[in-house]
Amino acid sequence: MTMVASAVMALLCTAVAVLVLVVAQQAAAEHRTKQLVAHAMNVVKQIRHSGAAPHLAPGRYNASMQVFNPVGTMVGTTPDMAGKPSMTNLQPDVDGYATERRCGGPVFPDQCKIAVEYPFHRANSVWRLNMAVADVPWYVGPRLLVPLAAGWLLLVGATAVGTRRIVGKTLAPVSAISGKLAQITASDLGHRVPVPKYRDELRDLAETANRTLDRAQSAVEQHLRFASDASHDLRSPLTAMRAQVEEGLMYPEETNWPQTAGLSWTALNTCRTWSPTCCRSPGWTPGSAAASPPST
Repeated sequence: MTMVASAVMALLCTAVAVLVLVVAQQAAAEHRTKQLVAHAMNVVKQIRHSGAAPHLAPGRYNASMQVFNPVGTMVGTTPDMAGKPSMTNLQPDVDGYATERRCGGPVFPDQCKIAVEYPFHRANSVWRLNMAVADVPWYVGPRLLVPLAAGWLLLVGATAVGTRRIVGKTLAPVSAISGKLAQITASDLGHRVPVPKYRDELRDLAETANRTLDRAQSAVEQHLRFASDASHDLRSPLTAMRAQVEEGLMYPEETNWPQTAGLSWTALNTCRTWSPTCCRSPGWTPGSAAASPPST
């Protein structure tokens, strides 16, 4: 139960975390794109006033930039773009701009970038400014990933600990019942299993087990009483029969053997009456206990 509950909570937390990361990454990418366009507008404004410099500064956004004149010649660039082809092929309308998100390519191999192509008018002609910044990573940033990871671990851990405590407390009566049943033997049926205080299935189980133990103890005690009574009542006729046989053997000429046999047969009938399974002679069958003694 602890493993299942922890796995379910882990799946739920993972789904929520992935959803949060996807939404946050898209929102952060849109925000970065807007910042990139605003930065491109500022760069265009500087170029219009001062002219395109052979090298442009990346600025605080660490942006890669390329400036192309109307004939498509690159006239300005940041140091990382020197000698490289155009970073985009968007070709937007001259009165607008276009953006894209791309990963890989000849210009930015093994990198993901947000790029903008911004056409602008200068000296009655259309120039182009290409600018790119690093794309937002899937985890957005440590400020979001660390709280998500901590929350994931906290929720899963709390679920595991809480479930283990609840299930352990719920099954504690089962352990108590099992331990008490293990102490009960055939010679000691006086033990009874503890009954939980809450009215539930475990309480019904404990009460049923105690009623079963009561019946078993009563049956065993009744059997012991019967065995004791039978042993006492069988001892007298058997003793008398033995005494008669021994006396006959001591004085064989003076013994009336038919009478001795009749008396012994009477003792045997008494034995059979108390315990039909004992004192059986060869060929004895049920119902023959009251038969006449064999001939001398």
